[in-house]
Amino acid sequence: MSAGAREGFNNAHLTMRESYGYHTNEAAEAARVGFDWPSIRPVFDKMREELVELEEVAVAVDPRGKGETAPPSPAEMKRIKEELGDLLFVMANVARHLKLDPEEALRGANEKFSRRFLHIEQRLAAQGRSPAQSDLQEMDMLWDEARAADKAPGEPVKKSER
Repeated sequence: MSAGAREGFNNAHLTMRESYGYHTNEAAEAARVGFDWPSIRPVFDKMREELVELEEVAVAVDPRGKGETAPPSPAEMKRIKEELGDLLFVMANVARHLKLDPEEALRGANEKFSRRFLHIEQRLAAQGRSPAQSDLQEMDMLWDEARAADKAPGEPVKKSER
């Protein structure tokens, strides 16, 4: 991925903080008056529920999974967008329960992705190749190298967590 392709990662206008409660909004007000999960466990339960709902609608219309080339219909995209929004909203509530800034966490994930993908690009460039001249298996191996370099000594490294 060229520097130009990475430029948009850190420039996205995010609204996770609105769900988190940085600004006055309905969700933050609801939490203040007691309409909130009593602990983080049910928030994770809700997150799994929303993930399943998103997966059901997204997989059903994934043209790569069905051998089709037609994009999802506007109605299907509306439903996918709605389910993704529900999942992101719940994830912002996970952050709120953990007293973390969700945008800061997402920014860190974007930076980590950029750093690791840059490692892939550099390792392939050292061989005179680009990512387009590689395959997913090789890039996953290089990703795992970058991931291992990010970990503290003795910390376990999971395979291909991207």
